Amino acid sequence: MIKGSRYIFVILSAISFQAFALNFHYKSDIPADNKPSAEYMKQRENLEPNRLNVDKLTEDNELVKKWEQERQVKETKRYAEHWQNNERFNYGINDSILRDIERANRIEQNGGMTRSNFFDKK
Repeated sequence: MIKGSRYIFVILSAISFQAFALNFHYKSDIPADNKPSAEYMKQRENLEPNRLNVDKLTEDNELVKKWEQERQVKETKRYAEHWQNNERFNYGINDSILRDIERANRIEQNGGMTRSNFFDKK
C-alpha cells in the first residue's frame, strides 16, 4: 500500500460528501401562524371518507379465512392421496420383510417346527 493513500482517501471522501450534500433548508419561510394552507385543507376534504371501511375489511378477512380453510382441506386431501400412492409403491419392497415376519410368527406358534425340520422330529 502506498504511504499516505488512506489519508488521501479520507480527504477525497470528505470532499465528495460535501459536494453531494443535500440541501434540507426550506424553500419558503415557515408561516407565522403555522397553519396548513387553504389548498392543502381543500385537498384533504376531498379525500374519500371510506378509505378505512371496517365492514369491507371484515368481509375480506372472512373471505381469506374461508380460502385458507379450503386450501388446507385440499392440501390434506392431496397429502393423503400422495401417502396412499407411496404406500402402494412401497408395498412390493416391504413384501419380503412381511413374509419373514409372518414366517417367524408361524415358527414360534408351531413350537419351532418348520418344513425343513418336520421329519427330523423324534
